[in-house]
Amino acid sequence: MSLLVVSSACQAIDTKSMKTYIQDAVASQGGKAENIQFMPRKVVPSSGGWEMVQFSFDVVADGKRTQVNDVLYTYGEYIAPDIINAKMQVSAKELFLKQPDQTFYNKDNILVGNSNAKNSVIVFSDPLCPNCKEVVSDLIKVANKAPDKLCVYLYHYPLAKIHPSSPALIKAIIYLKIKGYNIVPLVYSYNFKNITNDKKTLSELNTLLRVNGINVQVNPNDIKRTDVVRKYNNDQAKAKELSISFTPSIYTNGKHDHAQKQYRQIRATVQ
Repeated sequence: MSLLVVSSACQAIDTKSMKTYIQDAVASQGGKAENIQFMPRKVVPSSGGWEMVQFSFDVVADGKRTQVNDVLYTYGEYIAPDIINAKMQVSAKELFLKQPDQTFYNKDNILVGNSNAKNSVIVFSDPLCPNCKEVVSDLIKVANKAPDKLCVYLYHYPLAKIHPSSPALIKAIIYLKIKGYNIVPLVYSYNFKNITNDKKTLSELNTLLRVNGINVQVNPNDIKRTDVVRKYNNDQAKAKELSISFTPSIYTNGKHDHAQKQYRQIRATVQ
């Protein structure tokens, strides 16, 4: 769930008012916001006084708890989901939010390509997100064609409010990778029919594995293993560092590539 769908005026923007605003916004979408935590506010340079507010909270909905990271901007009595630098035609998020440091280039997160490739793309993705499927599949295609020109680092980030079974599916992907099977290309090329029930999603995944000659099955206990949960939590922690709130979120050569312009330039050189 993202608060980017909400943009309105509110009363004095102190911490208490911000919490009430977030709680009301989440409640309007059928959830409950708990454990709301704010980072210190920062003034956006050359904005005339707008402040950036980064925060995290837990969404409790449909019996599940999901952590969300987001950003809002405030000025006087107003809240905005984003502000645009008119001169540069870029979002304040692209200019002001933290960019990935060297710790994000973890070999364990390499999806395809060589670690010493000329270019790199870090992608935060939900395997049940249609846009993610398209983008990640394209990244795989390009990096497979030119692994020395592009290395793709994948971080799993579920949009659990939209796709309730995404966390279970991600943990299954992680479990299978630990077992020696990279099923990301297979999962991202398949449209799951059961995306709201963990058991049905895992059953559908197991059928997909059998059909494709992969002789391993995933049961509910497999995705609860300590090593699986640790890796899952590590990806979520890295997403929190960058205040990821939507997918796919792409960083090309260390910079947020919101419109994928830089990546498209790399793809053009490969094709």
